[in-house]
Amino acid sequence: MKSLLSVIFLMLVFSSCNKNRQGNLTESDAVKADTVLAASDSKYNYDSVFVVENVKCPNVFRKGSGFLRKKEAVEILKIANLNLYDSIPFQKELKEIPESAYLGKYYKEKDQNKYILYIGYLSRSNFVFEIYPDLNIIKYRDFASGNYNCCWDSDFDGFKKIGKFYSILYCGTGSGYCTGHVYIFKDLESVPENSIIEQCFMFDPIKNEHIFLSSSVNNITNTSIRFSYEYQERDADSEKILLTKHIDVEYVLVGNEWVAKDNIDIQEMFGIY
Repeated sequence: MKSLLSVIFLMLVFSSCNKNRQGNLTESDAVKADTVLAASDSKYNYDSVFVVENVKCPNVFRKGSGFLRKKEAVEILKIANLNLYDSIPFQKELKEIPESAYLGKYYKEKDQNKYILYIGYLSRSNFVFEIYPDLNIIKYRDFASGNYNCCWDSDFDGFKKIGKFYSILYCGTGSGYCTGHVYIFKDLESVPENSIIEQCFMFDPIKNEHIFLSSSVNNITNTSIRFSYEYQERDADSEKILLTKHIDVEYVLVGNEWVAKDNIDIQEMFGIY
């Protein structure tokens, strides 16, 4: 009974997070985040935030990295001429989002007059665009999640720049289950065919345990990335840690696929599905 209540509680928490996702980034939060993007980026030698010169639409892309409000993001969705945009559910969802909400996050490509832009989370879609300052769209792709972005901590933390790469989290959802796989790419023309598992939470009813997998990136080059994983098993009632394991895995970009060195399969190793 306690295990069932535990699962129900977690599902309610996930549901609550989903309902309140859009618009929870206040203007002051966005201003702070806009100014510290470069500081957080420096951990992986990101490009610094800088003022973009000669921008044709200064009201859209104001800096080398930042956020877009609803009006600006919607304008870009219109330009993309997405079939989704005209759907009744999509329009209803847009109406419920405050005009002051932030829906987009972008980075300027170093030495190039274009941006990598994320817009979401709308109708389970996570759109990533390659776009010029005049709003001409080069390419876009939808990295749609499951029921909702359960593996994102906030509206924008699932889309990042790490080194010369960009990353976006894809979430898989289920009953007492949430997993996060990350797509890591340099541009939308060459997105690798596979993603890399980054995190997972699931409930094991047989053992009455909560399973947690988390990770961090501790090294990155032009062709490789190293993940440090932590795996834990906890008692579902007391949350007492029963088992902890650590392992580092280096993934190398071979052709158009991320390949783990030593053929390590994290999901198979820990029984994560």
